[in-house]
Amino acid sequence: MNIRLIVLSLLLNLTASITYSQIGIGTNSPNSSSIVDLNTTNKALLLPRLTSEQRSNISNPANGLVIYCSDCGGTGETQVYSGTSWKNVMGGTVVAALPIISTSAVSNISYTTITAGGIITYSDNTISARGVCWSTSQNPTTANTTFAIGTGSGVFSSSSITGLTENTTYYLRAYATNTAGTSYGSQVSFTTLTPTIASFASTTFSAVTGYSATISSTISSQNGGNITTRGVCWSTSANPTTANNIQTIGSGSAAIDYTITTLAANTTYFVRSYAINSAGTAYSDEINFTTGTRSLPTLTTTSISAITTVVGGNTASSGGNISSSGNDLLTARGVCWSTSPNPTILNTKTSDGTATGTFTSSITGLTPNTTYYVRAYATNSVGTAYGSQVSFLSTPTLAGSLEFNGTNGYLGLSPGFTMGTGAFTIEGWFYTSDFTNKGLIGSTNSGSVQLYFVNNQYLWAYYNSGGGYGYQFPNAISANTWHYLVYNRNSDKSTAIWIDGTNKCNTVQIDNFDYSNATDKIGYTMTKGYFSGKLTNLRVSVGTAVYNSASATIANPVSELNSLAATKYLMLGGSVTSDASNTQTVTNNGTVGLSALKPF
Repeated sequence: MNIRLIVLSLLLNLTASITYSQIGIGTNSPNSSSIVDLNTTNKALLLPRLTSEQRSNISNPANGLVIYCSDCGGTGETQVYSGTSWKNVMGGTVVAALPIISTSAVSNISYTTITAGGIITYSDNTISARGVCWSTSQNPTTANTTFAIGTGSGVFSSSSITGLTENTTYYLRAYATNTAGTSYGSQVSFTTLTPTIASFASTTFSAVTGYSATISSTISSQNGGNITTRGVCWSTSANPTTANNIQTIGSGSAAIDYTITTLAANTTYFVRSYAINSAGTAYSDEINFTTGTRSLPTLTTTSISAITTVVGGNTASSGGNISSSGNDLLTARGVCWSTSPNPTILNTKTSDGTATGTFTSSITGLTPNTTYYVRAYATNSVGTAYGSQVSFLSTPTLAGSLEFNGTNGYLGLSPGFTMGTGAFTIEGWFYTSDFTNKGLIGSTNSGSVQLYFVNNQYLWAYYNSGGGYGYQFPNAISANTWHYLVYNRNSDKSTAIWIDGTNKCNTVQIDNFDYSNATDKIGYTMTKGYFSGKLTNLRVSVGTAVYNSASATIANPVSELNSLAATKYLMLGGSVTSDASNTQTVTNNGTVGLSALKPF
């Protein structure tokens, strides 16, 4: 029997029977203060060695019980039970042991996903983190890619780990962390699945015309490889591939829905959808169809409306309704017009898209007081078809203009325009090559409006030889082009002048003159003589201002003024002596001529 066991046995017996005796081991003179005195120079006392899990199995440990915890802190620690908890030999808190963990088998292995987890069988401290870590190299740690799966002990598992690469071998370990650190379960390995080409569920065609057909396909699975390109390929031969006619739709596994619009008429085509992933190119089942016969489009012409007058000529609105494209792709549509019947696209025309259905066209640059013929048209690969012909007379109010020679030409008015002290508006179109001291409206008597140009940036409203108001424009007025002039006085005597709706004079004058004498001449003023140029569509409002003198701009008029109770209209058009409102008798001194409006 080992001598030390014999000694220990004797020691225990003596302790039980001799309360105040000392025992020495390795000495004949034990210290009087000790019950056991161990004396050695090359040996030591070996305490009971327990793991932290074994320590937890001690039932009702005595106060002062001493053990050596072999796995506490990972390297071991001597501990004493204080009566309520275990302490280290210095009286401090014991160091926790690393968790005991194992790695579960990897399951649900797919192309880029798996399910993994582990089992924590013991921890003498709270588990603050747990999960799995993996890498393409062995013995992964939390420094590699991880997937956290909660806290606490017991069994844990991921719902699904994603983001893996297909056809790749990975190494994985479960991990658990407490205050002692992180421990790992055993390593397991797995290989993700290898992708294959995509799968198609169905391919169909619909809406076949003489030039097009719609192809629809459903991709049932990408089979592990993300689809980078998908689309449709077709040929007049069987089994078309991406080396034939092709249309790329995009990427991913969304449904394919594409209309091919470049097909020939009366031709049989073979079509397959395709999808490309890392494994290669997959094709759907083949379908075939035969395109139809093409013909000219069918259409009607819309009635003429909205005939108006603008700078540059008259305008009108028309259009058409294309009820059939002729089983073909439309390449053009619009209206064509001429002063001769049955216009074609060789005449003036608009271009208004390529769709079927109703469309509207704007007809511009028309000569006033002229009959035009209009037809809608539509063009496809067969040719151009026309709708029924409609005709109209362009706005007659600008059928002609009055031409003044600057020497002796003017028109006389009776009874003329008496403005008095109230509000009024004078407006109309003018054209001249010479702005120097040219009268527009006036009389041979004082007390009437005298409206004349001094130059191309200055216009005067003159009362008599004793006074008048000058209006300077911020920009010079161009010669040899038509302009719309407005001279307006409000009831509060504020006045303003506009050219073409926007060229307003710099200041608003207060005109207190009493224009009680009639303004009875057009193309003449008593101070500056005769006008040289053209006038048309002169409109005068007496007693009411059409515009607001304080406004910064006005619209450039393109249609008749709204009816005003006190308005007198002198509308000069088809005849130099005509007055459309029948409020004035207009006489020509014999030198005012009627001319075409151009250049307008």
